[in-house]
Amino acid sequence: GDPFVTDIKETPAANLPTGATPTSARWIQYKIPVSQPSNVIGGISDFRTIGYMRMFMTGFNDDITLRFGALDLVRGEWRQYNAKNESNKVIVDQGLVPAPADNSTLELGTVNIEENGKKYLLWGSFRGIYAIELSDDGLSVKQNAEKQQVAGTAYEGVYVHKRNGFYYMFASIGSCCEGLNSTYTTVVGRSDNLFGPYLDKEGKSMMQNNHEVVIHKNSQFVGTGHNSEIVKDNKGQDWIFYHAVSVDNPKGRVLMLDPIRWENNWPYIEGNTPSLKKEIPVFK
Repeated sequence: GDPFVTDIKETPAANLPTGATPTSARWIQYKIPVSQPSNVIGGISDFRTIGYMRMFMTGFNDDITLRFGALDLVRGEWRQYNAKNESNKVIVDQGLVPAPADNSTLELGTVNIEENGKKYLLWGSFRGIYAIELSDDGLSVKQNAEKQQVAGTAYEGVYVHKRNGFYYMFASIGSCCEGLNSTYTTVVGRSDNLFGPYLDKEGKSMMQNNHEVVIHKNSQFVGTGHNSEIVKDNKGQDWIFYHAVSVDNPKGRVLMLDPIRWENNWPYIEGNTPSLKKEIPVFK
């Protein structure tokens, strides 16, 4: 009966690499006619007037796993949503509006990393950051692998970068999506092991929410967080991408780029704040 469902495929139960009980799968193809919407909110006329999009899934009474063959967006971030008018059903997102927790949980896959031919997944959002080994093809959890907590409850959007024998866990703290009130901040901890412990410069652990600040707000940009991979240009300079809210134009978020410097094997950007004017990376 859903007008957006264009195809449904049922696959029989199959043996899983993890050794778990074989299960069947039901694949549903949705195609949403964005050029002919069934409802328009806020006077939006076309894509040029859209600041961001959100997709909601509600009404699940039992545990469910969603696997997307394709989710074709320019950028996608899964977050836990605080339904203001249904406090008894809310899934709490501590990065948005504090609310009493219920028994619902949402685990978000955020980072893949390969080490010595083995693949790992790191995930979590304000309820602890966890790591686990994946199967050889990276499509499932390795049989008998157990998840291990590697950071505390202050973080989300983690990315692990390896350099000079150290692992650097970049993460975001605070709130990302409150316009000029956003407190998102990019932080980092360092370890000599992928599974930690990740420590700050004083040796205090990220398991207790200790870290070093890499990027915080300034007079022109706030909400400086959710960095992506660190990219090295042809001159050997490392660059970090992240997003922020412009004070002069606070509708939505903008993509930021700054050079990463290294001192005593610790990363920093000049002034620990977004640059207002900077050289550009060199790619040939």
